[in-house]
Amino acid sequence: MRLNKVGNLATQLGKENRGYILTMSVLIISAIISIVVIGTSLSSLIVLDKNNEDLKGVEIKHYTQGCMEEALIQVNRDSDYSGGTYDIGSGTCEISTSGPADSKEISTTGTLKTRTYNLQAKVNTDNFEILSWGD
Repeated sequence: MRLNKVGNLATQLGKENRGYILTMSVLIISAIISIVVIGTSLSSLIVLDKNNEDLKGVEIKHYTQGCMEEALIQVNRDSDYSGGTYDIGSGTCEISTSGPADSKEISTTGTLKTRTYNLQAKVNTDNFEILSWGD
């Protein structure tokens, strides 16, 4: 009869431990899943931030090219055009020209937040020919 009591006690302890083991297993698995989800989210945010920076780089180049086109239009209209500062979208652009009336060197600097991009061109204003264009 004594053996029967020991067997019942072992069975009862086993049932209590199963609940404890299940609870601990759920907590550990939940912690692991949380770590994986947080890691994936942070990785996604880093990729999005990099893509946003790349987009800003492309955007500032387009702003500066648009600014250069404006400068070319102004020089074509008036060979004595000396430049200026313009707001383009959410950025600014500075235009400066130098050289004699028949041959102008045009420099543009586009600024968007902390990014800048420079573009230069040389123009023959007699027949309005773009001699060079580049960074």
